[in-house]
Amino acid sequence: MHRDPTQPRPRGTGSLLRHAHRSGAETWYGKWWVNGRQVMRRLGSVRAGTRDGLTRSQAEAALRRAIEDSQTTRPMTERLDLAEAGKRYLANREAIGLKPGTLSDYESYLRVHLLPFFGPRPFDEIGPDDVEAFIAAKRQEGKAVKSILNYVGLLNTLFAHGMKRGWCTSNPMRSIDKPRDRCDPEIRFLNQQELEALLDATPDDLLGGVERVLYLAAAMSGMRRGELLALRWGDVDWDAGLIRVRRTYTRGQFGTPKTRRSSRAVPLADRLGNELRGHHARSTYQGELDLVFCHPRSGRVLDPSRTKTLPGSSTPRGASAGAVP
Repeated sequence: MHRDPTQPRPRGTGSLLRHAHRSGAETWYGKWWVNGRQVMRRLGSVRAGTRDGLTRSQAEAALRRAIEDSQTTRPMTERLDLAEAGKRYLANREAIGLKPGTLSDYESYLRVHLLPFFGPRPFDEIGPDDVEAFIAAKRQEGKAVKSILNYVGLLNTLFAHGMKRGWCTSNPMRSIDKPRDRCDPEIRFLNQQELEALLDATPDDLLGGVERVLYLAAAMSGMRRGELLALRWGDVDWDAGLIRVRRTYTRGQFGTPKTRRSSRAVPLADRLGNELRGHHARSTYQGELDLVFCHPRSGRVLDPSRTKTLPGSSTPRGASAGAVP
């Protein structure tokens, strides 16, 4: 990495650097001081014969913006490691009402992936190169791109929160390129023949009768598993021909859908409507607050970990659903 050959720079304007990669590509970096600490940030690739990347003047403008952004952040108030910063962030998210399932995911990302890699180093010393090394390590482990994006997404929100609290002066996530999938496989849906085969494969018993309507509802409504398991008869609007998605069942708890868009009304297809009417007539639990897909003997929610059995599974079909105590 070397300084771009320009006239002597005025005080406070930082340094513009060019880094040549082994591939032959080059990257612009900016370096400056904030509150007695040196900051270096990736600004973009160097334009070389195409319209992609930044010219020197564009890199200078990006450097000025980066310096201005860093000067508007709060100065550091204390030095924390990633473990303590993560602990405080999760406590803050819990206090403002983040869903338990999401909190559990965040805690897992920290404990299993982020903390073992970054170790006890100070939170504010984690830089873009460190984050890129983390991404490379996770790809080497064979982690899916979506999973890696979840890990670095949490890291991004941690740094954004840390800048507001004065735990760090910059966010290294702004300077990295996020990983991308090499391919974009299309989602494959069951065709009509496959759906009928699935329905025919459900056992011909009391529990199988619930499963059959559950699988049909999943196929014809597009509702998620947790939304179907939390569905109550009061959510089925027979007159309007709609199913109103108001809650979900996740990790043993009922709650509201994760986002506002998830609370929605789903059209009730004629076939599904007829099957639901028959299911309602057969069910012992027909009240507005009773679960549509409850265990037929207890009325309790079905075990979501056992409602995934498909034809050909090694799990006995009769054990594909059960009551949660």
